[in-house]
Amino acid sequence: MGDFVGRERELDQLETFLGADRPSTGMRVVEVHGPPGVGKSAFAVRAAHRLRPRFPDGQLFIDLSAVGEGSQQLVDVLSACLTACGIQRRAQPAGLDELSRLFRTWTADRRVLVVVDDALTASQIRAVLPGGSGCAVIATNRYRADSLSTGRKIVLPALSPEESLQLYDRVAGERSRQEDPTAVQELMGICEGLPLAIRAVAWLTARPGWSAARLASRLRGNHRMLLELPDGTKSLMATVAASHRHLPARSQQLLHLLLQRERPHWSLAEVVARLGPGIGDAETLLDYLVDVHLVQEHLTSDAELLYSVPRLTRQALILLLRGTSMECVPNGRSAGDGAVGDSSGGVTLMKADVRR
Repeated sequence: MGDFVGRERELDQLETFLGADRPSTGMRVVEVHGPPGVGKSAFAVRAAHRLRPRFPDGQLFIDLSAVGEGSQQLVDVLSACLTACGIQRRAQPAGLDELSRLFRTWTADRRVLVVVDDALTASQIRAVLPGGSGCAVIATNRYRADSLSTGRKIVLPALSPEESLQLYDRVAGERSRQEDPTAVQELMGICEGLPLAIRAVAWLTARPGWSAARLASRLRGNHRMLLELPDGTKSLMATVAASHRHLPARSQQLLHLLLQRERPHWSLAEVVARLGPGIGDAETLLDYLVDVHLVQEHLTSDAELLYSVPRLTRQALILLLRGTSMECVPNGRSAGDGAVGDSSGGVTLMKADVRR
């Protein structure tokens, strides 16, 4: 991953916790949280590469982005994991609990790192936990509210302006920025430090005929274009849509309320005043939306909490609520293009590198 930048502090924290040689009474788990497009998956993969020497029996990368809340697709996930570990499908049990038990048994005396990408609930993570104290798990999860009770949590912030430019240079080439530094600075401001958006913009400006100035001009009046530019197989619109889709109904109602007026911040009193009867406790619902990274909270100098929806997230949600369908964009690809590894039931085993 030559275009990965920043995150050194977070990587050091994760490596210290998972890779330190110290007595442990249980398996170590790190959950990685953050808003849509902030680069949780790339961070987890980067961390796994750095930790490879610490886990000599291998690494498993499990993509849960297409898995719903039912158990059948988790059965497919575990079956794919066990197959990668050398256990033939015909020798595997059928039920989720039995498969989980077999996976824990196989990993009980091994040192394996499991990366679980885009988990929806804590129960999904628990289903694929290895069994040995020498194993470890990195789980990316956009939902802080429903997390595991043990382990460490790392929240990824947006990239700084300097890191954003560094990432742009690595993808588009430094020459692109030198040709029109003002336009590139404008593009970085539009991307708000989100690596997914920065990579998508940089890949497009690196193409013949797509200068930074031309793209900046297009994006000024077309928010949808940026939201649907793909970074590989994902777009910011798709990631926001996935977060919104799994919200409880009451949380969706409150979020839609916050989108009704173009305003930078809401106070709790303002939300309570506009909240209709029967939706629920405003503060509890706001806390949940903060935990799932669709709403930000800000503390004023008077110690008052204010709430806001980040600009790009807001634009994506408004388009989604209008029923806008995603269309082709330059160099766009569908969400299924470019899958790596074995696919089963909408689940992709991204990589298996284990000693059997």
